[in-house]
Amino acid sequence: MEPKAIDGVALVPITRTAEFTGTKTVRLTAHTSPDGVFLQIAGNENEAFSLSLRLRAPTSLQVTGSSESAFKWALHQGFRLNTGDPFAVATDEAYVRMYPKRELADEAARDTFKRVADEKAQEVMRQVFRELRLVAIDAAQACAPAERKAALRFPNHLRFWVYCRLVEDSSKRLLQLAAVCPGLLALVYAIREATRDNSAAEMLLAEVVAGRKLDSVLRDAAEYWASLVPKLRDEKENPIWEFAARRLCSPDAASFVARQRLLIRRAGPAVPATYVLLPPPHAFAPEDIPEGPRKNARWFRTVKSSRCLLADVRDLTQKQQASFARFVSRNALAIWTRRRPEFYDEHGVGHVVGTVVDFIRATGRVPERTSSPERFFAEVDVWHAQMARLRDVADAAATLGLDYSQLAALKFPESPLLHWADRDAGIVAIGTPQELIDEGREMHHCVASRMQDAASGTAYFFRAHIGMQRLTVELQRTVWGWVISEAVGKSNRTASDHERTVLNRWVSQLQARDLDEDWLR
Repeated sequence: MEPKAIDGVALVPITRTAEFTGTKTVRLTAHTSPDGVFLQIAGNENEAFSLSLRLRAPTSLQVTGSSESAFKWALHQGFRLNTGDPFAVATDEAYVRMYPKRELADEAARDTFKRVADEKAQEVMRQVFRELRLVAIDAAQACAPAERKAALRFPNHLRFWVYCRLVEDSSKRLLQLAAVCPGLLALVYAIREATRDNSAAEMLLAEVVAGRKLDSVLRDAAEYWASLVPKLRDEKENPIWEFAARRLCSPDAASFVARQRLLIRRAGPAVPATYVLLPPPHAFAPEDIPEGPRKNARWFRTVKSSRCLLADVRDLTQKQQASFARFVSRNALAIWTRRRPEFYDEHGVGHVVGTVVDFIRATGRVPERTSSPERFFAEVDVWHAQMARLRDVADAAATLGLDYSQLAALKFPESPLLHWADRDAGIVAIGTPQELIDEGREMHHCVASRMQDAASGTAYFFRAHIGMQRLTVELQRTVWGWVISEAVGKSNRTASDHERTVLNRWVSQLQARDLDEDWLR
């Protein structure tokens, strides 16, 4: 039976029942009404799994019969697996009860279906998923529509908590707060999570419900945040709170708290609660804060990342730190786009900022607010490339047991063919350690690790251009004559058939060698 709803509120109770059979049989029962959802998954032997979700005041989320302890319902019409969603957990609980003695095929897999070993069990789990998805849709449609719409603007981990606070407020002032100052709601949540003290944080929301002006509540919130800094410094092993404690003991303390108050006011709904709680940067310009939710969240994630706050950097002057903070404030989105894709959020931003801090320490050149980010980051990239080359040279010198001057003067044994050209192809010998290092860096592979072989003459290396492609080629002398032991492109790309044909033609022209045409392994 599909739910009947107007404006997202179920008008009649909806009951769903289903049986699923694996090794054991389980029965799913779900009852949805405007007040909430009750879901039970029961087998013949195990304790039943039950989910009780109350969507009207007083709201609650209670789960029994599960090994999981932390649940965060994101109010989705449906659910995503492995997110702490209670409906997603229910799929795992159904599996455990249907197949009590079966080991999961791959605990590291991303979802329940990939962990199920055989096709028959997969089909059963798909049926479970479809039924539970309908129950999750019923639950979302049973929510108070205005409150759910407001809560959906927040990150997943905040949504149900925000929804509960809005539904339980009969004055609707918290619903207005969610629209005009979502950062205050996020701060209250973050304080609760960080200190496990619900009462003090909830007092801030009580002031809003009582009708106190927002500016006064924000002032109280910033002062309460400042009072928590020493406790957070002592409890959390994070230099960022040591940094905040130092600033609160400085002559700049009042300005520091005022900046935090402004950032709470300007934080959009998509900013994670943790970033609202973190201290403000050394300096920023309010006009730099974007209005759009996504850009606003990225700005906060950048300027409030621990590396951008320079919390663990003690060798830069206050002037340098402030100048760098103003540059970050204006160019936060540009820094965000430069983050490493394999890193997530702060870790990606931290990598970018770490490269800048290394550059500032070495050169003393600090970007100004008006500095061009493209030009500045180009300087940073060039400097790091030069440092990387120096490190490679040092490693090569250590490998060969030489000092810098000896390495610079070293030439590899003369190769059997210095250069070769034929139609759209050209091949040039790599004759010095520096050329081999440059080849490895340009082609993103480890040919420089073969420095000892190149210096001893047991292998010869060449730079090949074939059409629009580049290859690094290794040539060795064997009892069968000259043999190409390896030919790879950028990032160790395998040579194509056409490239192999051209290389075969090159090797066949080596003078006075009787080569087998099937030389390439």
